[in-house]
Amino acid sequence: SNGSFDTSFNSTGVVLTSFSSSFELATCLYIQADNKILVGGYASTTVSGSTSNNYAILRYNTDGTLDTTFSGDGKYVNGFATQSDVLNSISITGSRIYLGGYSYVNSSNRNDFFIVAITSSGTLDSTYNSGAGYYLYNTGYDDNGIVLVKHPSFTYLFGNSNNNFSYFKIGTINSNLFQNKLKVDFTAGDLEKNNGNLYYSGYNRIPYQPNSFTFYSARSSISKCNNDGVL
Repeated sequence: SNGSFDTSFNSTGVVLTSFSSSFELATCLYIQADNKILVGGYASTTVSGSTSNNYAILRYNTDGTLDTTFSGDGKYVNGFATQSDVLNSISITGSRIYLGGYSYVNSSNRNDFFIVAITSSGTLDSTYNSGAGYYLYNTGYDDNGIVLVKHPSFTYLFGNSNNNFSYFKIGTINSNLFQNKLKVDFTAGDLEKNNGNLYYSGYNRIPYQPNSFTFYSARSSISKCNNDGVL
C-alpha cells in the first residue's frame, strides 16, 4: 500500500512476457475471482499462414508465473482473416471469458467490432454463436470496440463509429439475434457500472468555424445511460 514493488510477485514485482513476435502491446487487464490475472492486447504473430497483429491474452498466477492450465503455456493468440486485430477489453461470466475489440477488414478498408468467447482453459468456445466462437459486426462505418460489458441477458461492446459513440449489443431471446447501435457525437474511453446504470467517459468533438475552414476541439465528457442503452 506504500507504492513499492511487491516482491511476492515474480520476486521483483514486475513480469515481462513475450509472444516472440516483432511487436506486442498490452491494452487491458482483468483480475479473476480466484485472483489469477488476465492481460490482453495484441501481438504480431502468424495465424492460419498470415502474419499480422492478432488479439492475444495471457494468464498469470498470483505469484507472477504463467498459468500453464490456460492454453497449455499461459498464452492464447488468435485472429481473423484480416490485417489487424486489437483486443481492448476482457469480461468473465461463469466459466466463459469474453474478449472485445476491433478488427481491420481488408475488403472494406475499415474496422469491425468483434466479441470472442474463450473457455477458462484457453480455447475458442465452440458453443458460442453456433460454433463460430465469435461475432464480427460493422455499423457501416469505421468501428472501434473499446469497453466490453456483460449484462445478464446481453453482451455490450462500447466504442465509437465514425467518431460517434456507439455500441454493439448481442443476446439471444426466442432465438433472435439483437444488434443495436446508439450514436451521439461522443467517443467512449472508459466505462463503469453502478446501481444498474452505465457511465461512460471520453471526449466530445466541438466544431469551430472561424472562417471557411472547420476545426474541432476535444472536450472531456461523461454520459450516463440505463442498462438498455437509453441515455
